[in-house]
Formats: sequence, structure tokens, C-alpha cells
Amino acid sequence: MTSTTPTVGPMQKVSLSLRDVGTPHDSSAPAPSSSFNFIYGIGVEGMSAFEQALLGKAAGDVLTLRIEKHTLPEFFEHLLCPLMETLSITPPMDLEVCINAVSPATDREMVRALAEKSGGCAGDCDCGCGC
Repeated sequence: MTSTTPTVGPMQKVSLSLRDVGTPHDSSAPAPSSSFNFIYGIGVEGMSAFEQALLGKAAGDVLTLRIEKHTLPEFFEHLLCPLMETLSITPPMDLEVCINAVSPATDREMVRALAEKSGGCAGDCDCGCGC
């Protein structure tokens, strides 16, 4: 029996570390990173450009994405509100994305993620989501 490394795809729980590598930081200390977990592929409008960039990646993969202010809402779509709560996004920026883990989402995790999506970000996040 062969085991395969899980890759990012629909209904997978994805755990990421994110950090801005495009903003000058003190060279003696690395830019701080933030953890972000989400269920891949549950957006009402389909996959966001952010999710498309992660498709097929596995734990240990690292990519850098250029984020521009005018594309922020379209790039992250349904993930923008939770990301704004986790990470101080100040475009333009180069966002380093490290995939920490990929695993099948449980039914409970799927229900929780869908319920959280229906509530918006419930605040003054200035993310453009209209909530």
C-alpha cells in the first residue's frame, strides 16, 4: 500500500503561515508570520485567485504572491474577512505563504466553516466586504 502526500484541493483543511516579505523590516529580525487555517473551495463564487494559487501544493511548499490594493477583494474573495482578522494586510505587498498542513476536513469542520462564512466579519474591518 502506498501513501500519498495530501495536496491542497476541494474540501481540504489547509493550515498556512503568512508573512509580508515585501515590506522593509529590521534585517536582524525576520518579518512576523501569522497562522491561518481554512477549508479550501467552499466559497459561494467558487475558488478565489488565492485558492487557485494554492491548488496542488503540499505541506512544506512555499510561494510568494504579489498583492495589490486594487485587487485585494477579488484576490481573496470570501477569505478576505477572516484574513483581515488574522493578518494586517497593507498592500501593496509580497505575501509569503507556507503550507504547514493539508488534511481532509471533517464534517464538523465543514459545518463550522460554512456557519462562520454566513456571519461576515461583523465589524469595521475596512476590508470592503460590506458587512
